[in-house]
Formats: sequence, structure tokens, C-alpha cells
Amino acid sequence: MMAHRMAVLGLLLVITACSGGEDKSAAQPSATPTPSATPTSTAAPTPSPQLVAWTGAMCDGISKLASERSQASQTAQMMKEPRVASLVAQTYLMGQPAAIRLIAYDFAGLQPAGNAAGDRLASQYNTALGKVVPKVVALVGDSSQQSQLGESELVRLARQVAALILSVKPAGPDLPTLAKTDPMVGLAYRQSAKCKAMTPLEPPTTRLPAAADGQNYKACADGNCEVLVKKSAKFTVKGKILALTVANGQVTVDNREADGGGFSATLSTEGGNSWGTKDSMTSGKVIGINATAAVVQFTSK
Repeated sequence: MMAHRMAVLGLLLVITACSGGEDKSAAQPSATPTPSATPTSTAAPTPSPQLVAWTGAMCDGISKLASERSQASQTAQMMKEPRVASLVAQTYLMGQPAAIRLIAYDFAGLQPAGNAAGDRLASQYNTALGKVVPKVVALVGDSSQQSQLGESELVRLARQVAALILSVKPAGPDLPTLAKTDPMVGLAYRQSAKCKAMTPLEPPTTRLPAAADGQNYKACADGNCEVLVKKSAKFTVKGKILALTVANGQVTVDNREADGGGFSATLSTEGGNSWGTKDSMTSGKVIGINATAAVVQFTSK
């Protein structure tokens, strides 16, 4: 509560100083407002809503295709047992070609990604499905045609259809691979619950360079340093005690003051954070990071 009143008082001082008609000889308050420590993000790239929506839709379509491919593989394996082969084949064919048609429909309805590599990947899936779906439709025919087939013919047909389903894949890198190589797609991928459920990405890592100040955290006292943090560390940066933790491809910075105030911020190779006031600002960013350590740079003015 005290910090809140001080911040309000500071705002009133700014308003008073900017008003031309005020009497400058008026008594000034003796208290000095406590500087705000609210962190502000700096230089953190953000994927467009269009790309985030596209990535989520792609993951949904790829997950459905993966499920269909898994069923095709299981069917092919089960049909190796002669006693159940024809029943397995007949059951599998009952769901085709409707299942693969629905998947093709989903991919055809994808909106543009607004990302050249992403649009190219979607086109590759559409091309692959465009070749397979007509073949599956032609092979399966209708239920009346299937009823006229013998057991061995049903099994042969089901194996052909399963092989076609298993052949559906992009000509180039798949989406998880693209997410690892394209920063914007990677950010969009990490924001999508559907993508995380499909194939979670490992936290981004970079080469870990030599830190100018090593693990000499006392060098950070003046607010300007470059140090190595292994898993976690606690030290003072320009009057504020910071607790740093390295996990999941980023560094978490926590500050807690005696009055209960403080802040939390995240630093990564994709973006940093700043905290303080206009005239006394500290910025932090990650120079390099791996699974357990990071080189963090602080600059202050």
C-alpha cells in the first residue's frame, strides 16, 4: 500500500512540473517516490495471430493424419495373422476412404500462414493427399463391391490402402523440424496447445560463449556485467537482489523486497526485459543458453 501511495505521489509531481500555470515556489514534498521495478519486455519477437492460428490448424491436421497412419500400420501388422486377416481387412476398409477424405478436406481448408516456409509445407501435404485420396477411393469402391470379394482379395485390398495412407508425408522437413529452424514458426508452435500435445519442442539452445566476468557476480553490483549462471544463482544488480534460474530455454529473474514488493521477469535468446524507472533502468538479456546454464548480460544507466 505504501509503495502504491508513493507511485501516485510521483505521478502528481510529474503533472505539476508539466503545468505551466503552477507556482514553482510552492512547498515540495519531502518524501522521494520509490522507483518502479515493473519489468518491461524488450526486443521480444512475436508471431502474428495469423501464423499462430495456422500452426495450430496444421498440428491438428498432422495429428489426425498420424492417427490414420498408425491405424494403417497396425492393420498391416494384424493382417499377418491368417485367422483374423480377412475380418481385420473388412473392418479397416469400412472406414475408408471417408477418413482420409476428411483429413484432406482439413488441409485444403488451411488459411495462408503468412510465412513462406509454412505455406510451402502446407502445399506439400495437399499435394501428397491429392495423389493418394483418388487412389484410395478407386480401390475401395463401395460396400457392394467389397461384399463380392473373397477373403484373400479383401486382405490384398486393405494392404494396398494401408500402404497408400502410410505414404502421405511432406516432400521436405515436417512441421516440428520447421519449428526448430524457423524462429517465428517455433514461437507460434510453442504457443499452440495442439502442437505441444503432438510433439513438444525441446527448449531452444545456443552456443554457450565465455562470460566476460565468469561467475564473479560481484561484478554486477554496478548494474553492468556478463556472467555465467549454472542452474541458479542469487546476487545484487544495481541495488536489487536478483534470484536467477535456468530452465526450459530461458532464465527466470525474481526480485523480492523487504516490504513485500518486487517483480518477476524472463530472459531468453528471443527477447530480454528491463526494469526500473526512466532515469534508472536495468536491462537483462541472454547471450547463450543450454539445458543447465546461461550467459546473462546486464546493462544499466
